[in-house]
Amino acid sequence: MQTLVYTGCIPIAVIRIKWEQHLKNQRRTKMKKLNSIKWFTLGVMVTILMSALVIPATAANRQKQATLYYQDTKITLNGETVIPKDVNGNVIEPFVIDGTTYLPVRGIADALGVKVEWSAATNTVILETNRSIDHVPQFRTSAININLYEVWYENGKLHARAFITNGFNSTASNINVKDLKISNSDGIIAEGSFGILKNATNATIAPNGYITWVFTFSGDALKVQNADLTGHLRAESTIEYKY
Repeated sequence: MQTLVYTGCIPIAVIRIKWEQHLKNQRRTKMKKLNSIKWFTLGVMVTILMSALVIPATAANRQKQATLYYQDTKITLNGETVIPKDVNGNVIEPFVIDGTTYLPVRGIADALGVKVEWSAATNTVILETNRSIDHVPQFRTSAININLYEVWYENGKLHARAFITNGFNSTASNINVKDLKISNSDGIIAEGSFGILKNATNATIAPNGYITWVFTFSGDALKVQNADLTGHLRAESTIEYKY
């Protein structure tokens, strides 16, 4: 057993113990500082990483999971059934998400006589109505009449959207457009035969009703490319039908 005798002096053993405690305290303080720096640095790195992950996700296309309900939703325009189709003529069925009904833009635009285009560069649906001629169907008593309300050139073809009206008091069916001429002030710009008009079945028109139809002229039927479509346009037709 060691006996320490001292008068007014600190023993060497005590000094050693206190010095070791001092060193331990310094090491603890240093470790705390290092840990603080480590966690701060880690936090900064995580923030930078999260920012790098979030920014592209915000700028890029987003994905969202949803349940689509197909409920055999039907569309009518002025009492006439509209069957929406894509650019290739495939039927597109409307669907419902969270109580909201979604309709295909092209199918509805075609029914309303509105030009629709898609810009992949800007992810934009482009709608235009400035090619319209007359959005009011014109009836002739006891006659089947074709009157234009939109004409445009696209992909080297001339497209003419028209009302086909039934001026009879009975249903008209088997609408056979044997000849259709479109003229401007300079003369005939397109002329063609389209035969019996068919959609899901042979087109029929209710008494004193109408349907809309798009006639496309190409090849020999297209008499003038890039004709002036801004002035008065006239449609002359030879039609056979049953009623």
